[in-house]
Amino acid sequence: MAERLQKILSQWGIASRRQAEQMILERRVRVNGTIGQLGQKADPEKDDIQVDGQSIQSAKRPQRLYLLLNKPAGVVSTCNDPQGRLTVLGLLADDLQDRGIYPVGRWIQPPRERCC
Repeated sequence: MAERLQKILSQWGIASRRQAEQMILERRVRVNGTIGQLGQKADPEKDDIQVDGQSIQSAKRPQRLYLLLNKPAGVVSTCNDPQGRLTVLGLLADDLQDRGIYPVGRWIQPPRERCC
């Protein structure tokens, strides 16, 4: 199925979507031998997509992994915190921290019951 190049690069774990957009603007991405364009669609099953001269192959696409985590108080839901606080990725085993896992969603505190 055809998808935008930046989304494909993100799904393959090559770069975040924003980083992939920058790579495309820097002319580092080619589709079927032609320099890729921002927003261009491609099908990794049919098209030859290259980043810095290296082809990405659909057989090497990382498997999706979904984790459900009950985040403790004081831990932030982000990959990197400039303030140095513990992030949800820091709660994961070492072999999971570099697998391209990104936190999504937020827990919403249920409303308190009123008494009387």
